[in-house]
Amino acid sequence: MNVKLPWLEQMQGNEPFKIYSGLFIVLYILSQFIMPYNNACKEPRLSVKHYHRHKFIGCLAPLVFFFHSTQLGTAYLLLLSTVYFSNFLVGIFNHERLKFARHRVAYYKVWLPVHITLSVLLIGLVGFHVYVVASY
Repeated sequence: MNVKLPWLEQMQGNEPFKIYSGLFIVLYILSQFIMPYNNACKEPRLSVKHYHRHKFIGCLAPLVFFFHSTQLGTAYLLLLSTVYFSNFLVGIFNHERLKFARHRVAYYKVWLPVHITLSVLLIGLVGFHVYVVASY
């Protein structure tokens, strides 16, 4: 959206800020992986509570990204950004948006694997990004 905040961009040029904001994004993304754990432990009360938290925290994804970088990047960083925001959009357009239950179930069977695949791909790309950054 080409929103520029000079003070934020100045901070993003700082090496320690890049490291700490990057660690924050890694923790943010990993915190979203609480859902598979909750679904595995078969505790419906906890799953519902964490599901609502998962959705709320997921909505903060653009702000978290903007805090770390105001640019999408080039090459693999553009791919990482695209996967990150695609996963955010897939999460926004979840099965709960559909009116009819019959359509909702069919949509969910496609939606969930896409969301999980993008999430796992995102973890891999973030890991590669951390490797490249740590190598230099």
